[in-house]
Amino acid sequence: GSYALFYNKDPAASYDIPDLYKIVLDGKWTFDKACELISAVTADLDGDGKITKDDTLGLIANNFCVDCFISGTGFRMIDKDEEDLPVLMMYTEEFANIMDGIKNLLSVETGSFLVDRTSTQTEAREYWTEWAITEDRALFWVGNIKCVERMRQSESDFGVVPMPKASEAQEDYAIHVQANIGTMLCFPITLPDADMVSRIIEDMAYISYETVMPAYMDVCIDGKTIRDEESLACLEIIRTSYYCDLGFMFQQLGVNVLGQMRD
Repeated sequence: GSYALFYNKDPAASYDIPDLYKIVLDGKWTFDKACELISAVTADLDGDGKITKDDTLGLIANNFCVDCFISGTGFRMIDKDEEDLPVLMMYTEEFANIMDGIKNLLSVETGSFLVDRTSTQTEAREYWTEWAITEDRALFWVGNIKCVERMRQSESDFGVVPMPKASEAQEDYAIHVQANIGTMLCFPITLPDADMVSRIIEDMAYISYETVMPAYMDVCIDGKTIRDEESLACLEIIRTSYYCDLGFMFQQLGVNVLGQMRD
């Protein structure tokens, strides 16, 4: 699964949001810019003095969006040292700065609303986010690329952009391989010719990357759901920006950092 930010063009136009695609392609799509746009849109519709799911929201998401924003920075929570051994990078100043940026971006004061903060209902987790977008009450929604297909029947005009960079100093946009809900191949350690099998598997993965993914994007996404060429260009940025981080992969094997951050 790949993450993206869906944005509703109707509130974007109502609040004079600048051309988001140009911001992305100019390399200026960052945490700070996202905070600026989220704050510009958020408004207390019912006048109860609180920001809830029924108000106009700059961003609405589930708490898993913390993973998505970390992913967009390209930061590896587990990296390699000079001896090619894994080393934890979560106790560094760089990671602390990234988390401070995400905390600010997802704060109620900025104008973000995480549905998990107020409800654990299935309806909340699955549909509050989507409804806010289709009812033109939210500017941004963090979702999986598969959510593009769910937007097919939406009357609201929408676009897709990558997760923001931590800052303009970050060279490229990024997205980590979401291995915990992806597909993996394993073979026994007793395999007679592991090198040959590994080569075949790698070649098959490469061919899939070169043929199956473009066909999926062309037929299922571009041909049926995406509504502008700029979104397709952004999806291509996402598709070509993957990286692997053992820190994400080992979350259910003892490195439960993301669970703590979501809370």
